[in-house]
Amino acid sequence: MPMSTLITSPPSAWEKPKQFSIPLPFDYDPMKVDLGLACSSTHLILSHSGQIYIYSLPTFNLVHVLGREELSNPVSLEIHGEILVVKCRSNGKEGSNFNRACALYFWDLRAGEHLGTLELPDIWVYVKVSSPKIELVEMEENGKLAREEWPKNTTLIVCSAQGQFLRAYTLHRSSTGSTGDDVDEGVQENSTMLPTMTISLSHSAGCHASIGRTAVTGGFDASVRVWDIITGECRLVLIGHYSGGVECILPVILFKTDPCLVNDVRLDTTRIYSSSYDNTARIWDRQSGDCLHVLNLAPFHSVRDSFVGITPSNLIIDTQIPGQDHAILIWDHTSGSLVHQITGVYSDKGSWFGPLRSKESTLVTWGANEESNTNSFKIWDLRSGQILFSALVEPHFSYVSGGSQGRFLIAEVKQDEEYLLKVWDFGPVMHVQGTMTVFLSRPKIRLVTTPKRRRSYRQATSSPKKHLKVIDY
Repeated sequence: MPMSTLITSPPSAWEKPKQFSIPLPFDYDPMKVDLGLACSSTHLILSHSGQIYIYSLPTFNLVHVLGREELSNPVSLEIHGEILVVKCRSNGKEGSNFNRACALYFWDLRAGEHLGTLELPDIWVYVKVSSPKIELVEMEENGKLAREEWPKNTTLIVCSAQGQFLRAYTLHRSSTGSTGDDVDEGVQENSTMLPTMTISLSHSAGCHASIGRTAVTGGFDASVRVWDIITGECRLVLIGHYSGGVECILPVILFKTDPCLVNDVRLDTTRIYSSSYDNTARIWDRQSGDCLHVLNLAPFHSVRDSFVGITPSNLIIDTQIPGQDHAILIWDHTSGSLVHQITGVYSDKGSWFGPLRSKESTLVTWGANEESNTNSFKIWDLRSGQILFSALVEPHFSYVSGGSQGRFLIAEVKQDEEYLLKVWDFGPVMHVQGTMTVFLSRPKIRLVTTPKRRRSYRQATSSPKKHLKVIDY
């Protein structure tokens, strides 16, 4: 009889992802300076000592370096589609308790140029920026209602708690041909952020979210309000959160408001989600405003709750337990029941959405491994609550900078007494959330690696500093 041969398939990328390291283009000591990190489907952004380093993905080429002469005290990085938003803290007035002013620095990742800087009167932690996801909405044309996708162009919503407004900015691109005998310059593209709507808020809002033409704000008055971004109309006021929870003294000092604020809001196509210092999270019907579920967080003795995010099936909440680490609570937002709980997570920045697995979202956590007494990254399946991947990392302190997108898990680690970026590659995916962009022209940068020496790099050439291009009212 012929002998049969058992054919085994090679391990999948989830069982054995590719691994490689990226040297940091600066000397780094985590005990002195934090490393900021953000990533999208097309870019990885690092922040260190007042400078911003922009890498293109998936090649990990360093394409731009934004210097201290362009930025003033950057404290936070956010990527919204094609736009990088850097929050910068004001030096503040001498003798003041709080830095009551900040600036938003806008950088066009597609064109590689500065779009402008927006100055605001707020403390930077109370300035929120969102980018509405495209949604099919009703629009009136010639007296008739028609359904179309909105927004049509990249749009940012800026929420100012101190100024009590929501303002929509839209990215406009225009192309101009070359003039004169210099035909090599070809077509040039000019980008401008234009304000399209300002909404005066009827409460001080410490958080907001947006999708399509709808924005939701969470106020220091414990209310949740629903706004039409196009008309500026307040469509719903959601009342349910109440005073009497754990006090948050900062908004009391700044805004002389009730200490019980709504500290996070989200929304999807059918629901609105809100979290408050009253130890509850609420799920609302987006159309009617009815409260569908009240999630009781008091049993977890939480002093602070915020949303990690929402998926088609789950609401994910980060909760801080006094005297302990953070816990991640995964709720079924249809039934309002708690389905999974993950404990031992370091800090409120110790969890984020991970690489996509068959188009399904995963969750990354950073925390202690009790069995080996070490620290580890873990990637969780949100449906089953099972661990898909775990990687031990040499401990050096309780918080590391990390991020992920549809393909990569990226984290700052210590290896052979040096700090670098470790990358786990889970393979190409058929679908990645976010806009994929083809870059037509980039300065070429080569990272030179030498053992036990500082990594060297060449700073990307940039055009002369542009005048302010954020046009304000």
